[in-house]
Formats: sequence, structure tokens, C-alpha cells
Amino acid sequence: MNRRQRRASAKRGGAADIAQLFRDALASVEAGRPERARSLARDILDAQPRHAGALHLLGVLADEAGRKSEALALITRAIEADPAQPAYPLSLGHVHATLGALDEAASAYGRALDLDRGFAPALDALGHAGELLLEAGRAAEAVRALARVSAARPESPQERSNLGIALVEAGRSAEAEALFRDLLARQPNFAPAHSNLGAILHERGETEAALGAYARALEIDPEYADALSNKGVALAEQGKLDAALETYAHAVAARPDHAKAHFHRALALLAKSELREGWEEYEWRWRQRRHPWRKPEFDMPEWRGEPAAGKTILLWAEQGFGDTIQFARLAALVADRGARVVLRVPAPLVRLLGSLDGRVAVVSEDTPPPAFDLHLPLMSAPRVLEIELATIPARVPYLRADPDQASKWAARLAGLPGIKIGLVWSGSPRPHLRQASL
Repeated sequence: MNRRQRRASAKRGGAADIAQLFRDALASVEAGRPERARSLARDILDAQPRHAGALHLLGVLADEAGRKSEALALITRAIEADPAQPAYPLSLGHVHATLGALDEAASAYGRALDLDRGFAPALDALGHAGELLLEAGRAAEAVRALARVSAARPESPQERSNLGIALVEAGRSAEAEALFRDLLARQPNFAPAHSNLGAILHERGETEAALGAYARALEIDPEYADALSNKGVALAEQGKLDAALETYAHAVAARPDHAKAHFHRALALLAKSELREGWEEYEWRWRQRRHPWRKPEFDMPEWRGEPAAGKTILLWAEQGFGDTIQFARLAALVADRGARVVLRVPAPLVRLLGSLDGRVAVVSEDTPPPAFDLHLPLMSAPRVLEIELATIPARVPYLRADPDQASKWAARLAGLPGIKIGLVWSGSPRPHLRQASL
């Protein structure tokens, strides 16, 4: 039967004929024939424009073909035609999620659960949306999503553990601690809860108690990379760098892609003056989950140390004021390679860093950078420049106070008796990097 005949049959036929066409459409999807499924669904809609199943099927097929707006419109129409079907808002949530609209996705999954509290695909999807919200730094919204999943699956230690992590990130550590302790009272052999409890104790400064929690997690699972990484951080803070490095090595062997273990291994190596390997490992900072640093999306490539004479290299600050001030001295070494150097820094540092080497142009990160050929994060410069202890730039001073400001302060302080001492009370309030892995 060709399409014209099918359409005529659908219009003449009754519910049984429409049902058969819909079964054929679903079978075509299963057989890997989406075009036939799409054609059959359209035939159904010619006969029944509000056929929810056909609208939903066309929406899902549009989503798979990358036509997101069309998918949203079709699935919305399916929901309007049959608001009692939980699979439809589930599909709507999936489309929103692929578009990065996490609020809309979580809302759609919640609507599916309103229709069926135990709908496993929606619970799975809402849990994943909660994790994505957490990674996006939206901890309060993550708590709401994960709390609903945990409530629906009270016997799932992983769901409760995920909620505990979100509570910590939302600044509700006391509630998270109570959750983890209750979870361990019920399931004492759940290693992640021991490690997560240790992370909370660690953040509170109770290092020995944290080490005890990590040890218990590792008794249960000796290859648990999060607990190994956390243990390494605690040992490093006690000054036991060799023991910390051994622990990090164990964590990386257990899970080679454990970015947090690599990153903290970098800090320990740098503290031991093993600079080459330390800076190489430091590149793992970008791959950590829920870290405060993000690379700008520049069109130009990152400089890898290749010859750059005559090119313009944009060095850009990525961390706090102290690190920017300290590492800005490396800009002159880049200029030594024959490159024109533009240093992009937070606006409050422009005047101070403007006193650097005259070959370095300093601009604010609040404005678009000038044209450049290559770029490099400032904290990656030691690796690219292959800095060793003996080659750390030691020409001082490399920064100078603004002469006008110096004169004004000299006049202001001239009448005061005694020695004048300047204090820096704190650095810039940029995001704190959580030490332990949750």
C-alpha cells in the first residue's frame, strides 16, 4: 500500500486502522526506518490531528534529527492532547537538556513524576539533571532535584549520597553531615559516604577525623580513587608530601582520569620543587568537576612554545590577584621569544601591572582583547617556558608603584611618627577551590 492509499485508508478507517498504523510506525522505528515511521505518523495526523502518540513520535524523531524547535513544539502538542502520559514530559525534558536548558528539563521531569511517582526513566533523568545543575554551580536547584529523587528511592545509598554532595555545595554542610551519618548507620559498608563524611570533617579542620573516615572507606574499597585523593590532600596539609604523592599515585592508578588527584599531585610536586612534572600535572586543573576556572572560548590556538617571533600572544589571568601578580613576571620571558605580548588581567590590577617590562601591553579583562595570534593561560606559562628553579625570573623589582600615588602617600604619611608598615589583609574574593572530592 502506497502513502496515498494509506492516507485514504486512515481517513476512511476507524480506531482500529489508526492503531495499526501507529503500531507500524513504532515498528519502523525499531527496524531503523525513521523516514517510514515519520510518513506513517503524518498519515495518522492527517486523519486525527490530535493523535498524541503520533505527535510525540514525530517530536522524538525531530529531536534525533537535530531539529530541536520542531521537537519542542510537537512534544508540547502531544502533552496538550494527552496530559496524563508521563513519557511525553520526559521526552520534552530530554530535548531541553540537550539544549542546556536545565531548569526547563528538571521541570519537565518533575511533571512526569507528578503523573507517575515511581517512573524510573524520569527519576534517572531528574537525577542526571541534578548532577548537571551541581556542575553548573547551581547547588540550590540541584538540591531540589536530587531531594525528590532521593525521596522516591529512600533505600538507594547513591541517590542519598548525591543529595548530600549537593547540600555541601549549597552551604548546608550540617544537613549533609547528618545525612551521611544516617546513611552509614543504615549501610555502614557504603564507601562513598565515609569519604564524603571525611571531606566535610576535613573542611571543618578536623584532619585526623577525616583521615579516619578515608581509612574506613579504603578498608571497604582499597581502590576507591576519591578517598585516596582526599587522603592525599590531608597528608599534604600535614606536610607529609612523600606519603601524599604515594597516595595520589595510587588514586591515579586506580582511576587514570581522576582530575582532582592529578591536580593535587601537581601541588605536592611543586611544593617539593619538582617543577617540570608539577606544571605538567597542573594542566589537569581544567578537567576537574565543579572547579572555579573556565577557559575563554578564543578562536585563536593556544601557544605551545613553538617559535612566535612577530606574533602577538595574549597571556590571560585565570586565578586570583596574588597568582596574577606573581606570575606576571613571566610575560617578559615570552617577549624574549620575539613575540608581542598582551597581558589581560582583572581591571584593578591594570595600573600596577602596567609597570611591567615595557614590551608588555596590559589590558583589562572587562574589555575585549586586541587582535592576537596565540593565547596562553598565565598559570600555564611555566610549563610552556620550561621553568626550572634556576630559571625562575629573579629580576627585582619587576613592579613599581605609580609615582603620583607614591608621592601622595608619602605626603599623607609624612607627619606620622614611627615606622610605617603596610599590611595586606586578604586577596581578591575569587571562588575557593574545594580541596576534597565529593
